[in-house]
Amino acid sequence: MWWYLYVLFLVLAPIDEESLPEEAPQEAWDALRLVAEQQQLLEPGGPWFWESWRMGVCWLRCEWPAMLDAPPPGDWQRLPPRGVCQERYQMALDWRERLMAAEMGGREAAMKAALEDAHYRVRVWDNIYSSTKVENTWDARRWGLKELRRLVGDEDYYSGALPPPVSLEKFQWVN
Repeated sequence: MWWYLYVLFLVLAPIDEESLPEEAPQEAWDALRLVAEQQQLLEPGGPWFWESWRMGVCWLRCEWPAMLDAPPPGDWQRLPPRGVCQERYQMALDWRERLMAAEMGGREAAMKAALEDAHYRVRVWDNIYSSTKVENTWDARRWGLKELRRLVGDEDYYSGALPPPVSLEKFQWVN
């Protein structure tokens, strides 16, 4: 219990990072992991990437406040399967590349709108894809969910209304 309170104090108090010790007893490491797991920043029993106590505390100091408003880890289970996400992400990338290679032919305003839309769709599907990658850490997946929610808006995020990777109805002239 004492180590748990000590970790919370170190994370929340404005203590200079250089004054934090490099090493700590196993009980302190366990408390640090427990705090990270309780804040859903680290998968329970998942890998620990920090080689020094200072690095772990500094990581928790940065991630905790940034992830307070992030969606919970379980939200990635509502996304399409990873293979589908990868295909749609690739489709969005291919569409953007095709638009970038197309000649404007006096359609600068329409091309600009089409490119902005394509960039948006690439960002959306990139975040969806990164959120479904099992290899990513929980905090990386939650960052992707947080950014996805920001991009599509709360209503569409929570209803599962994801934009298609390509918007053909608006920009058929690019063929």
